Amino acid sequence: MRMRACLTAAVLSVASSSAFAQLAAPAYGVAFRDFYQIDLNARRASFVGEAGAVNGQAVAQVRGLTYGPGGEILAVVGNQKIVVQLDPASGTASYRGTLSGMATEEALDLSMTYACDGNLWIASANGSLWKTPPGAIHPVYVGNTGKPITGLAARGDTLYAAAGRDDNSLYRVDTTAATVQRIGGFGTVPNYVNVVAMSFGADGTLWATLNYNPPALVDWSDLVKIDPATGALSVLGSLDGPSRLRGISMNGFLVAPTDCSGRGGVPEPVPTPVRAPWALALMMAGLALVAAFGLRRRRRS
Repeated sequence: MRMRACLTAAVLSVASSSAFAQLAAPAYGVAFRDFYQIDLNARRASFVGEAGAVNGQAVAQVRGLTYGPGGEILAVVGNQKIVVQLDPASGTASYRGTLSGMATEEALDLSMTYACDGNLWIASANGSLWKTPPGAIHPVYVGNTGKPITGLAARGDTLYAAAGRDDNSLYRVDTTAATVQRIGGFGTVPNYVNVVAMSFGADGTLWATLNYNPPALVDWSDLVKIDPATGALSVLGSLDGPSRLRGISMNGFLVAPTDCSGRGGVPEPVPTPVRAPWALALMMAGLALVAAFGLRRRRRS
């Protein structure tokens, strides 16, 4: 009886732990208005659904995927200059707030991430940088980085920025002055890089997609890893998927919630529920093992 209780507790503890939930949660991506679930190991995107319409207008140019402080998936929408929440089960977008005060030319190629200071940070490829609380969207202009930033990611107290467009470098951002410090260059890249969409994994790996269209005419974006200490980039290969993704850039990319462990202030975002099939199968197998052990004990008694 004691052994069975211990096994049951162990299985339930693993199944409910935040680390296990983060490990089991899938990666996500968005291409124009289509939402995808991504298998990083297979480099394969599976279509989930379209963002649909918000405020009576079709959502398009969806980018800057990030987990919010409650584990919700947030994104910026370029054609409306709004922040939306995306349903991971359907891809449907719902309105969260307007990016008021942004000029139209500054709302192109936006990137966004939730940082450990409790703000959403938003960058434009023209160099502009804003911040806003996620609960009440009201962007405050911080300054201009002077770099063509198309990707943001945060970990701990550090905000990282990625630039393509012949810059091809990783930067560390000073969030008080909007200045950047170059960490290092990507090295050789397969094509002219238009957009770099990046996200940290739960283990600290910095994942990204390289997006070439336009001006290049490439069938698939590439999945890569970036060394956050040096900026060096390793190309893993094409991130393929259904025919509707062919030729469409994966300009939004998300792997895990922002890791704010080891620091005070803002609590770490709540991990998403376990949805990966292999994780659910593992939990079911563990529970079946507990049940079989109990049945065996009853037959022997």
